[in-house]
Amino acid sequence: MKRMITMAAIWAAIFIFAIAGLVYFNYIKERLYTYIDAAANTHDVQEMVEYSDKILEKWESGSKFLRFFVRHNELDETQIICHSIKAYAEASDIGEFRSQLLKIRFLLKHMYESEMPLFGSIF
Repeated sequence: MKRMITMAAIWAAIFIFAIAGLVYFNYIKERLYTYIDAAANTHDVQEMVEYSDKILEKWESGSKFLRFFVRHNELDETQIICHSIKAYAEASDIGEFRSQLLKIRFLLKHMYESEMPLFGSIF
């Protein structure tokens, strides 16, 4: 009986940790979407640099926890892009800046969908 209780506690802990991770990832994703959309709609170089800093700051604070359950190569790719968008903003390369923002948005969506416990993402 003790084994069943221990097993149930372990499964409950795994389930709670997974749900908390998904909720937190969704929070980070939505906050980044807000910054990405605002940055993509501005034409002012100074605002693009400010949004780049906000995106990088939010990503770095959120990615520490996400490293526990998201594939590292996707996190690293997103990290690299988050660092590069400031350079594109400072160089006034609006086209490349916006394309990198779209790439971040795509990676966030892909990571979130791949972590959802759905039939298609498991098998």
